[in-house]
Amino acid sequence: MVPVLPVIQSYAQFGYWTNITIIYGSFGRIPLPDFVCYDIQRCPFPPDFQINNLTCLHLTDIGSIDINYMIIPFHMCSPLYESGNETHCFDRSLFHCPNTTKCISKHRLLDGIADCLNGSDETYTQSCHLNHPYRFRCPSENKCLSPVLMRDSKEHCRHGEDERYSYKQKLPYQNLCDGYTHLPAAHTDRENETDETNCEQWPCNNQYTQCDMAWTCPNGADQINCNPTSKCYPDHHECVSPITFKVICLPMNDTGNDG
Repeated sequence: MVPVLPVIQSYAQFGYWTNITIIYGSFGRIPLPDFVCYDIQRCPFPPDFQINNLTCLHLTDIGSIDINYMIIPFHMCSPLYESGNETHCFDRSLFHCPNTTKCISKHRLLDGIADCLNGSDETYTQSCHLNHPYRFRCPSENKCLSPVLMRDSKEHCRHGEDERYSYKQKLPYQNLCDGYTHLPAAHTDRENETDETNCEQWPCNNQYTQCDMAWTCPNGADQINCNPTSKCYPDHHECVSPITFKVICLPMNDTGNDG
């Protein structure tokens, strides 16, 4: 049997029967092995036969025609937490895959990736008792999802709440009704509202907008009298005349007046 060294982690290797001649140069890719041998203590697949004290499976039992996809099932075998010759999941942060010797972090439960051989980590029913602060609780069922599943274009909650959920983003108080949209409608609780909605009664000239070099008020009242050394101080704006291209002083009340 060749090769003689493991090729998947440290506990699985491909096998080729030595009574078959393979001319590698005639293949556009690595030829598929005849079987795979592995450590049954780490990969509890039902074996077909043993060779050189190794447990082995025929290629036909894996059901793959691509060598890259053949490796995927064996990724479920690692990693293991060992103490001497015994594997254990004594740490409370670990989940024990049933009927195997594999342990995984509980943060990998309900994350969309099957780490256990039978996929039990993705059907775990006590996810809301994990007390993970960033998990999303499905309102329609007793299930708490890993945040990586949120808005991934696939419904994981019974009624698809994980696809309609909007992350709440904190907005500084001074950015409310300042004339600039910081949060699009899709990021608010109501689909048709932004941080610039319902600002009619909000004073445009306040301690947050005064002299910030951006007009929040239509007449620029929040930018008046900001520079005592200006020749237009007080109560006037410095403007460039479209006729003479020189700086002129425009009364605040005339701002926006086309006449």
